[in-house]
Amino acid sequence: MPRLVQCLAEPAGDASVEVEFAPGSAGRAVVRGQAAATVRLVCQRCMENVDWPLEASFSLALVHDDDEAAALPAEYEPLLWLDGSGSLAALVEDELLLALPAVARHSDPAECGPVAGMAESESGEEERQDNPFSVLSQLKSGRRKQ
Repeated sequence: MPRLVQCLAEPAGDASVEVEFAPGSAGRAVVRGQAAATVRLVCQRCMENVDWPLEASFSLALVHDDDEAAALPAEYEPLLWLDGSGSLAALVEDELLLALPAVARHSDPAECGPVAGMAESESGEEERQDNPFSVLSQLKSGRRKQ
């Protein structure tokens, strides 16, 4: 699954797949299945690796054009089948790619390591920063510094 590997922190792992091919409504071929894998992604909070479980369920009906896809019952997603052949590995890879999170991060922030640039100052107090709007509040109250 080369496209999935490009999204991972480490190109290793196993996927379990269960697929059923069956006739569906109106004699249309249907592909139902589930895929699961645990992949290693980069936590976007601390930039360390995080193991992420992926689970995908799919129920697809084979169609030959957009008209057939539009006529499908809501329970099926269309799978465009033009030349009568396809790749099961590519289908499973597509479903696992769709199951990837938009932003991967540890479920508990305490699991994250120290975040660069977010450490407290050595004294334990936050450094005081000048408020750029303090001049406006002084003008509003009539206490302008001279």
